[in-house]
Amino acid sequence: MEHFGYSSVKYGSLGMTLALASLLGALLVNFLVKYIRSEKIALLGLIFSSISGLLLLISLQFNQAYLMIIGFFLIFLGLNTTLPITLNLALKGYEDVIGSASGIFSFGYYLIVSLLTYLVSFIHNGTIYALPIFILIVSLVMLSVYLPIGLKRRELIEE
Repeated sequence: MEHFGYSSVKYGSLGMTLALASLLGALLVNFLVKYIRSEKIALLGLIFSSISGLLLLISLQFNQAYLMIIGFFLIFLGLNTTLPITLNLALKGYEDVIGSASGIFSFGYYLIVSLLTYLVSFIHNGTIYALPIFILIVSLVMLSVYLPIGLKRRELIEE
């Protein structure tokens, strides 16, 4: 906000960019799921987010607000492509207790989101780089966790 001299209203309106990324991510998943396995879409979303995070950090070197907005849009597009599939896959096999299972899963999900938000407050150092670095690290951690699980799942499916 301070880095680019945005007012709080203009800065707040940038949330529309993230909302648009969420909407387009959901639409993209609905389109792609007809052609590509869900696990592969989730993997591609994580790879896309990681690459976009790296590109965002590079674009910040040029001190361009529009490049930053595009970078955040691309990161959240990738994450919002991954998220619905992950939620769906996490609840497979629990159809007979879907209400309880989704409630417990949502509780865990929001605990993790709250923890990550809390962690951001510790690494925030007043520069524009803290959040993009954090998002890149989280995307890479998710990707490194997903790869072995995805490979194991693929082996089970092919057997």
